[in-house]
Amino acid sequence: MSQPLKYSPMAIVVVVSIVSMAAQADDAVKCAARTDLPAPCYQVRGRLNAWNGGATERIWIVGTKRLLAVYERPNGEEIMPKAIKDHLDDFFRQIYADYKVCPLEKEIPGQMNYVCIESAKNIRVESHEVIDGKDHLTKVEYIPDTAPGTLVD
Repeated sequence: MSQPLKYSPMAIVVVVSIVSMAAQADDAVKCAARTDLPAPCYQVRGRLNAWNGGATERIWIVGTKRLLAVYERPNGEEIMPKAIKDHLDDFFRQIYADYKVCPLEKEIPGQMNYVCIESAKNIRVESHEVIDGKDHLTKVEYIPDTAPGTLVD
């Protein structure tokens, strides 16, 4: 008769760690290549900038009242092209572009939904400064379009 298997607490920790690393590796999958997307990726013209609150980076879709939250990995890194992330360094930068976004959850009307940014084109980076309590545009820069798969990892 065989002995019942006994699992040490250390073995359980190792298994949990391996499962956790596999989940993080799946998280590192490029945006549009994810297998868990609830709907196809789509194009929006929007303004990406930093916000206070849960989703730090958000895209306002131009001409609407709609906001999209840019997904943030557990380590704090957003899923967006590196060239975009490099220019989004504080609350005084706004990046207008044609973004290809992929929904990470089923869209609920009237609610901010999470997306990842696959790519961007027609990119305009604006720097602002508050002078005497008023917002002033201080610099405009155009940067090259991003390619899919050039995400922050």
